[in-house]
Amino acid sequence: MDVGEFQNQIENEKERIMIYQTPKRIFENTGYVNPEQSYCVFIENVRNHHNQDMKTMVDIGRYFSIFAPRQSGKTTLFKIFAQNLETDSNYIFILMSFENCETY
Repeated sequence: MDVGEFQNQIENEKERIMIYQTPKRIFENTGYVNPEQSYCVFIENVRNHHNQDMKTMVDIGRYFSIFAPRQSGKTTLFKIFAQNLETDSNYIFILMSFENCETY
């Protein structure tokens, strides 16, 4: 094989090698989730089996739970929901965490 054939072979190999691209979003593993940088659940996508959004459920006096894997944006979702409720004088949003509570 001469030098020209070898260079062509190298160029062909370069085309076959997948070039790494930085992901558009990441999975968080600590702290709050930044919705612009991380995978998360967006508030407009949260609905119950009656196709009611979170605000509608609160307005009619229903309670709801969010079940999702850790670091998927549950707390961030509720913080965004609280910001949306701040414009409504009928509600006061209180965020509580029982994460560090001990059982006796």
